[in-house]
Amino acid sequence: MDSNPVLSSASRTALVTAAALATQNASKLTVMFVDEAGQQISEKRLQLVQGELERRGLQASYVEEEVEAASVGKGSVAVGEVADNIEADLVVLSTAAIHEKHVDGNLLAEFVPCPVLLLP
Repeated sequence: MDSNPVLSSASRTALVTAAALATQNASKLTVMFVDEAGQQISEKRLQLVQGELERRGLQASYVEEEVEAASVGKGSVAVGEVADNIEADLVVLSTAAIHEKHVDGNLLAEFVPCPVLLLP
């Protein structure tokens, strides 16, 4: 949920934290990209994320979701649906996604079926 082609520092923090938690607990890691409808994931962002995880010895599954930018709350619903489908134990998300109105914090609490770790 980061429009920055090289990921914002907040998104990088969320990625590094999720990777550390996955490594520490020998867990499966799924990275979700949420982009505006009609736009495909940036190859540069995908390579950056894959490189970061490979440096940590992790392999991840990747999920890409498209939402309508004008639809308030669609990002929260998308996160909740994916978390439910993969039976996630934890969702790690940058608070920048909330500040930038990509997701709604109240709707995250309603739609995500597991704990959500919000990082500054």
